[in-house]
Amino acid sequence: SQIVRRLRDYMAGGPGQPGPVDLAEVARDALGPHRPLWRSRSGLEVRADLAPVPTVTGNRSDLQRVVVNLLFNAIEAIGAQPGVITVHTEADAEQVRVWVEDNGPGISPEQQAHLFQRNYTTKTNGLGLGLYSASQIASQHGGSLQVESQPGVRTRFTLVVPRGHQ
Repeated sequence: SQIVRRLRDYMAGGPGQPGPVDLAEVARDALGPHRPLWRSRSGLEVRADLAPVPTVTGNRSDLQRVVVNLLFNAIEAIGAQPGVITVHTEADAEQVRVWVEDNGPGISPEQQAHLFQRNYTTKTNGLGLGLYSASQIASQHGGSLQVESQPGVRTRFTLVVPRGHQ
């Protein structure tokens, strides 16, 4: 049901019009409605480290779908174990980044090489569309979706978007 809900939410977003987007606000809004997912889970902590960042030019609902997808994936990766998920925003002179990091089991280097391919999944009931779609959205915004994982330590997915013209 969670996969169907995520696909329905993704499809409902539509094309939209690009405009100025505050990725810290997008991340904050992505966290808000999904709090019941982790508040009811004993031992799961979600931390928001959302520094103010410059705006980017893009489709707000598409970018929010990426952050929500990364958050859901982190929750699923940790599973029933205690864990910590951190959502963080930062920027430099050229880019704005939102990363979602978890201390779940990690992703092997072999799996990392395929994560953004259509229909590739590491989940038993996955469709292989979530990270593929998220990567496509990042690319459509002139950015990228990156992964760093140390199996048994942590996994971090980073949405990178060029700074918007102000």
